[in-house]
Amino acid sequence: MNVSIDSQIASPQQMTFLIFKGCDLVIALTHMRQVNDTILAEKAIGIDIILGGHDHDFFLNTINGITVLKSGSDFQDFSVVTATFPRDGKPNFDVQRISVTSDYAEDPAVKTEVEKYTSMQPNVSRPFKFIHFLLFVPVK
Repeated sequence: MNVSIDSQIASPQQMTFLIFKGCDLVIALTHMRQVNDTILAEKAIGIDIILGGHDHDFFLNTINGITVLKSGSDFQDFSVVTATFPRDGKPNFDVQRISVTSDYAEDPAVKTEVEKYTSMQPNVSRPFKFIHFLLFVPVK
């Protein structure tokens, strides 16, 4: 499997080139507000699904033939996305929303991992000593 990651919104020429070269699925991974993901879906050419972050609410809609999904925040929900590929068209996406509730037993191994990483978070009362990375991407 070949994977390509681009930090900018692709031009129509780039999308045409990807599809011509045999790209079967184009996923836009974003961290923008819902309104900006909506604008992207309205103006995009060739994107099959937008998996977005930033907003803290679950959101699922089809805009301009593009599935737009935001799974919520703080691991209160997650989404299971199943893609099917018909021979003569765009991929279809079935999205199942899973709410994390006390109905699920706590996994001790996962809890240990979560505690390891949450303990590394800086105390908000002191300034950050470093920034991991900073990436600016134009929305429009």
